[in-house]
Amino acid sequence: LDLNLPQICVLGSQSAGKSSLIESISRIALPRASGTCTRCPTECTMIQTDEPWRCSVYLRFKYDAQGKPLTGGQRQVPFGGTIEDPVEVKDRVARAQLAILNPDLDNANFPESFLTGEPPTTSAITFSGNTIVLKVSGPEVVDLSFVDLPGIIATSVVGGGENDVQAVRQLASEYVKNPNALILLTVTCETDPDNQGAYDLVTKYDPTGRRTIGVTTKPDRIEVGQEATWFKLLNNQVMHVENGWYCVKLPGPEQLRQNITWEAAREHEAEFFGNLPWANQLTLRDRYGVPSLTQQLSFLLSELIAEKLPELLKEIERILVETRDRFNQLPSPPSSDPVQEVAGLIWKFERQVDREIEGTADRGGLIQKINAHGDSFRHDIRASAPIFVPFRVNEERSSAPTVPIIRFLSDEERDLGTDAKHPILYLNDVETRAKESISRELPDNVPFTVQRELIQAFLEFWSSSIGSFITRADETVNKHFMNLSRAHFSGYPALHRKVNFTLKDRRSTLTKNARQYIGWLYEMEKQSTFTLNLHYIRDYKQKFLVLYRSYRLQYLDEGDLVLKSSANLEREAREARERKRKLLLDRVISGDATATHDLLPLLPTDSSNVAIEIMADVRAYWQVTFKRFVDYVCLAVDMEFVRGFGKDLGVTLLHDLGISGPKAKELCAAYVAEPREIAAERESLRHQLDRLETAQSMIEEWQQQAGAPM
Repeated sequence: LDLNLPQICVLGSQSAGKSSLIESISRIALPRASGTCTRCPTECTMIQTDEPWRCSVYLRFKYDAQGKPLTGGQRQVPFGGTIEDPVEVKDRVARAQLAILNPDLDNANFPESFLTGEPPTTSAITFSGNTIVLKVSGPEVVDLSFVDLPGIIATSVVGGGENDVQAVRQLASEYVKNPNALILLTVTCETDPDNQGAYDLVTKYDPTGRRTIGVTTKPDRIEVGQEATWFKLLNNQVMHVENGWYCVKLPGPEQLRQNITWEAAREHEAEFFGNLPWANQLTLRDRYGVPSLTQQLSFLLSELIAEKLPELLKEIERILVETRDRFNQLPSPPSSDPVQEVAGLIWKFERQVDREIEGTADRGGLIQKINAHGDSFRHDIRASAPIFVPFRVNEERSSAPTVPIIRFLSDEERDLGTDAKHPILYLNDVETRAKESISRELPDNVPFTVQRELIQAFLEFWSSSIGSFITRADETVNKHFMNLSRAHFSGYPALHRKVNFTLKDRRSTLTKNARQYIGWLYEMEKQSTFTLNLHYIRDYKQKFLVLYRSYRLQYLDEGDLVLKSSANLEREAREARERKRKLLLDRVISGDATATHDLLPLLPTDSSNVAIEIMADVRAYWQVTFKRFVDYVCLAVDMEFVRGFGKDLGVTLLHDLGISGPKAKELCAAYVAEPREIAAERESLRHQLDRLETAQSMIEEWQQQAGAPM
């Protein structure tokens, strides 16, 4: 568990006797080869149980070979099976040390390759922050948790790097600065304690000494006459630590070669401290020997754990929430009926596709996106509206707008004026076209080909807008449903790939059909100038006639116009008619379409009448065809791209997946086969949840027994 649990950190200089001390406390033999058990942290958790003695070894990797933190956090892997004979621990730990110092995390055989055979004689790195983890349990085991840190060094080791000294101090600092660490400061009696380099880390990270307990080793190496110096230390008169100092006598090299037992070593230790000058130091008798030290360490660690229990419980609850969230985010494990599972996934996907096609309230929904493309398409087509100006280029009209403002149309139907794609056509442009088209016709009988040519001209502008609309709609539908596919099937890579293949094939077919159908609509508009919507086209033509004629009346000198009224009309009648006409004209110009019918007979005509009729014809037809074409194209996009995408989708997917064929079960099992990394993550998270819940229950039980606040 990634918990900040209280533990004992064994800190000292190299060759201070830390390994021998740990052997004596844990009763497990550690490697004795040069440099072994000093190059990486070795964490040991000991639990007293009624079960037979056993030991498990793990490797905990927190850093890569370059010393950088692993992406995805630390990982812990077992290193061999459970050990039931303490004699086997020495070789297993030695091999674990070599695996830590020769990391090859991308190798499929790592770290198992270090368990058997001849281990390498060299190491890729000198020191490592990765950890050997020992979990020991048995009837004679003392409840303790400690970590043996690499010994503090003054110079780089042989074959090491120039940064070794600083690297070891940095590694030790990471452990001892932890407020949940109980520091076991180990000092050898064969060297001046002030020169051993570990005490300064204690004063830096535990200045009051509250978390520190001292122990001296190799008391038999004290020089004659220097005993008083060490007794001052043991009496806590120098290098003061709150929990005091202890002294232990560990087996020497000769005794170790003779495989001295733990019991015999303790007898030799007691015999040593029974002699002078140790025996007459009455205040220190309880601070001699490994048993006294072990008892005090167990007591101090228990106190620290009890003090930290509320914090630990909160930390466990936090990690539990995070772990459950990660576990719940994983895809469901494969079922025993893969065919039913695949069918369920497909039908669930189809239902979601249908919901998207029918429309959702989501601002980023598919229909909202398609509607936005439709609005853009409508705007593009509006820009093709023919812009007719009912004046000749050389006519004086300085106060007239550049193009007529069509007030009787809504903002969504009005042309874009000077921002339009279509070039402005003046009265003389249309007159020239009309004149050049007449062959055998009588005067003022202009062939319909003039209107046809003008209509064809604005239709040519539609082609690029159609292509852009289809492309945008195609990309939007594809992206939307591919994202939906990813959300539904990303946990099943094989199924996801197969589904996407069908979706891409469907997209290709729909795009082809849509282009063909919309292309057919476009060709129909170009080939046939036709409408049965006679009411609207007549109404529009009348309104445009009034617009163009009223503009000429408003901005040209009336003397240029020939009135319909006879020259011999009585003056009074003519003036009354003129007043009525001006009132109606003001209403039309202000946008009152109801006045159009009454005004048209009152408007004067001139030589522009034929061209004005053509302008009104073309502009009225554009209004009708613009509306119907935009609607039909948008409906076609909806039918082909959107609704077409969902039509019989589930049946098609199941057919393409082979779910109804003779190999359905085999195929479906492959489709929903869980990726190895997801299965491993699920198993890891499940074990972590079990351990967290067990730890939570144990802590709550301890708190209840001790009456501690929860």
